[in-house]
Amino acid sequence: ADRAQVGRITPGGEITLYSDPAGLIDTPDSIVTGADGTMWFTSLGDRIGRITTTGDITSFPIGGGDAWGPLGLAAGPDANVWFTTASNQIGRMTPTGEVVVFDGNAAGVVFPTHIAAGPDGDVWFTNLLNGRIGRVTADGQITTFDVSEMGGALAGIAAGPDGNIWFTGATTNRIGRMTVDGTVTSFDGTAAGVGEPGAITPGADGALWFTNVNNRIGRIAVDGAITTYDTNSGHVRAPFGITLGPDGNVWFTSLAN
Repeated sequence: ADRAQVGRITPGGEITLYSDPAGLIDTPDSIVTGADGTMWFTSLGDRIGRITTTGDITSFPIGGGDAWGPLGLAAGPDANVWFTTASNQIGRMTPTGEVVVFDGNAAGVVFPTHIAAGPDGDVWFTNLLNGRIGRVTADGQITTFDVSEMGGALAGIAAGPDGNIWFTGATTNRIGRMTVDGTVTSFDGTAAGVGEPGAITPGADGALWFTNVNNRIGRIAVDGAITTYDTNSGHVRAPFGITLGPDGNVWFTSLAN
């Protein structure tokens, strides 16, 4: 079986997996819906991939240099694609492929992972290693906020339908909600089967959907009610990236199968 795949799950739980025929995708991570009606995702091998709703995959090199190791990916409010890198940078890529990166070290960025357009016109991201959430403006100004109550390893982040920022705590099995002025509420998902939650996305049903390394897809309502769904029946191992597709389904990446 192929190691790196992109998957689709219907509201009824039917799973379909797709592989890169060119073999260029290495450990697909974050996945988002682009303005062109396809899904875009990062590959740890310094590439960004695109998949259509029929499963056709192509990929594009980031270009090397400072922008190495793309991790998170988001469609920004400025029509560009924004991404995080393993070198503590936030990158911006135009639709034509021009890349600009902003150094986040001075602002307290440490291994930024997932990134999302916020409800305030800025772009927000999580940091995996220091329990901080970051915000970057369109011109590259970066600030970070301490949310260490969620644990040190923050993973997914998304703007919710309620106007708040939602994010996951990978080591605490918690889902967090933060207002744009910094007020944080967290929800413990352990009893519902949450295990090392990763990426999170708003769904078509008014809830947030998220992946779990323990082979489950989770759903959290804006009031904090959590349910999870087992992906073992679809032979999915370690689902991680997730997004709402233009077809109304939730799409996700699988690190292995």
